Amino acid sequence: MENKVLFSEETESKSISIDTEKININPITSSSSLLKVSSDDITTINIESNADDSTNHAPVAGLAYSILNPATLTSDNYLTTNTQVAWLLSYNGVNYSYDPDGDSIIAFQVGGLPSGSITSSVTDSNGTVIGFVVQVTTAGTYKMNFRCEDEHGLWSSYLVVNMTIKAAS
Repeated sequence: MENKVLFSEETESKSISIDTEKININPITSSSSLLKVSSDDITTINIESNADDSTNHAPVAGLAYSILNPATLTSDNYLTTNTQVAWLLSYNGVNYSYDPDGDSIIAFQVGGLPSGSITSSVTDSNGTVIGFVVQVTTAGTYKMNFRCEDEHGLWSSYLVVNMTIKAAS
């Protein structure tokens, strides 16, 4: 299983190991209150918070990922149209997307993927949204854009992930 951490403002990459018994994969439906799709095909997932702070610096967008079904990768480790990738903002006490002021992350946006590619949200044992699952069913090259918002409305820089998806054989 391949697991990596990507950051918008850092070049460091860290390995993680995801225990799938500590997370829940929840199908996303069109009636989901977590999702709002804008006209430019960016999906916003809101996370509830009621904290307040007067000092504000931009949050940092970071993601860890784990291939949920590694047998679907090509022999040269490319994603296929059958591959499911869990993208995590936090996991097991580590926040990959965070605010340097300690403000809560209240929303995140994902764009650059075909409609319907975000198939599920990922929640921890407390029901807190900690990520999302992506499966791109059309072969091609995509630039997934990710950013997060703090409780004061300030957005992070974009984290851009280049993905090549090959047709499943």
